[in-house]
Amino acid sequence: MLSRMGSDARPKRASRFGATAVSIAATLTIAACSASSQASALPSEADYRAAVEQAAECVAQEGFDVSEVELSPDGLTYGFSITTSGGEDATAAVDAAYGACTAEHLNTIESEYLSGLELTGAERESAYAEFVECLEAADVDTVVVGDDEGTITSKISAVEKTGLNVDEAWLCQQKYIFPIFGG
Repeated sequence: MLSRMGSDARPKRASRFGATAVSIAATLTIAACSASSQASALPSEADYRAAVEQAAECVAQEGFDVSEVELSPDGLTYGFSITTSGGEDATAAVDAAYGACTAEHLNTIESEYLSGLELTGAERESAYAEFVECLEAADVDTVVVGDDEGTITSKISAVEKTGLNVDEAWLCQQKYIFPIFGG
């Protein structure tokens, strides 16, 4: 899936943000859960990064300027930027190239890789408590252990609507979302 970060950048899982016509930043995110139940069958980080690089190369072959693949702020996913000039037609062309390239080279591997990062048991509970502390430090103090992903997103958004800057809360969500909730 394509995530964009514009001037109101707040990292969110599998969502779209506003983008300028001059530069479009693509952050790769997960869209589906893995059907695999064997950890040994999951792709490695190197396999996953290679798939991101193949997707980036594919987009470049479609005629767009693509940055180097980099580790995203969540410390788990890799991404690249796509730069183009033009208006809505250019954005539509980027969306089409990105969608086709990620479908061909990335989506399945990314989903399988990230599903293998989901924590369970005591590790998950510990990470969830850290997540709540991270959100509290970012002025979002209404989240409790046990809230589901949608509730957490709604609570961060509610605080944002009060006018507080919750960029750090969105970063907390991005950091903990895959280990706690999986893909």
